[in-house]
Amino acid sequence: MRPLRGIDTSLWAPLFDGTYAIVMTLLVLELPAIGFDLVNEYNHHEIGIWPLMIDVLKLIIGYLGAFLITFDVWVKKRRLLSITERYCQFRGFDNIALLLSLFISTLLPPIVSLCWKVEQELRIQALAGNQNISIETVEVTALHLLFGISVLLIYVIIHLISIQSCSRLKNKVLTSNLGDLGTEISSKISSLQGVRRDTTSRIIASPLLLLSWLSPHLLIFIYGLIGLWHSDSSKPGGRH
Repeated sequence: MRPLRGIDTSLWAPLFDGTYAIVMTLLVLELPAIGFDLVNEYNHHEIGIWPLMIDVLKLIIGYLGAFLITFDVWVKKRRLLSITERYCQFRGFDNIALLLSLFISTLLPPIVSLCWKVEQELRIQALAGNQNISIETVEVTALHLLFGISVLLIYVIIHLISIQSCSRLKNKVLTSNLGDLGTEISSKISSLQGVRRDTTSRIIASPLLLLSWLSPHLLIFIYGLIGLWHSDSSKPGGRH
């Protein structure tokens, strides 16, 4: 039996739309809770208003970065699905890979929340000069690495599926006399190659996430921001 054989390609789009809407909502819902804990901790230790304002600003910037990353993942998957659901069907590997990427995506809100709560506790310990250390730098690093690896895996999965789908469409054009439909499919192949280039750039830029513990909020924001730029499709028949 083929794995996930009964999953039609057209069924993925509504699932992605609903899941990523929830994921992005959960990211925002976690923000007030962490901000409230931050205010309480600063009041408790009487650290001062300016460090508090700086940390709140960092928190918002970091969450914006995580939000942009999630949005970018959704955009790339929808670009991929808009072509494959019309011109070819996903196979067993594709379905399993998409399901895995969807599962990893649902882990992003709790990982992000845990990352910033732990990092926030570490910073407050340092500012307050607390001798009873409960959080260490290595724990913060491990959580940020987990977030970076999770996002990287999602982009790798999208990249592999775009390669597979592009190959199938090329074979379809070469082995069948499709006429005008062949020209249309060729333009879609160019769009898939655009997805492949974009995911390649995201994978190459992944050290920004894997090293985000050095400057977590800023590097995650930069990584999320550059994902808003998508490469244009090449002209059909041209070099790709």
